[in-house]
Amino acid sequence: MKPKMRTAVIFGGSAMVASLVTLFEADATPPDAAHIGTVVFIVIGLGVVLAVKNMIVQIGLARVLANRASIIMLFDLVVTALSS
Repeated sequence: MKPKMRTAVIFGGSAMVASLVTLFEADATPPDAAHIGTVVFIVIGLGVVLAVKNMIVQIGLARVLANRASIIMLFDLVVTALSS
């Protein structure tokens, strides 16, 4: 699978799972009509940022040796856990 297609599939799958998860949210109330533009802007902005980030990671990992890429991805989990 081409890197661009892989990025689109990962992003699309994440968007579908996130949409399904929101159906089970206990306090899910739709935004007011006055704030719908802001909500749409935030959602689209986050989607673009995540898609670009994912594309950069996929392109970068395609240019690194497999053993180094696995260490980088595993170290990412450690950094994420420590930063949260």
